[in-house]
Amino acid sequence: MLIEINNFGSEATVERLNSLREEIANKLSRFESHLTRIEAYFKDANGPKKQGVDKQCKLEARLKSQPMPVVVSADGASKEQTLHDAVDKLVTLLSRTIEKSQEHRQNAN
Repeated sequence: MLIEINNFGSEATVERLNSLREEIANKLSRFESHLTRIEAYFKDANGPKKQGVDKQCKLEARLKSQPMPVVVSADGASKEQTLHDAVDKLVTLLSRTIEKSQEHRQNAN
């Protein structure tokens, strides 16, 4: 499973990006056989001068069985927190999506 991190900003060190990839990989490890790629996009709505709940993380998960990605997003005060929240949402969404897909295949047989 390929994990891409986009638009993290000037504070993106190799160690920090690897840590974020590791968090994503660990939390999504049970879905690895179903996934081809995860893309994380970060956005700072107010720019570097303002603070508050202005960070956003959007995660796109590409499933082997579906042509379109499943997408979740989360807002928060830090990029790390938004990633954590978005990954939790993605785990829930992937569980439901994969379960429904398996039920559909069983009913089709």
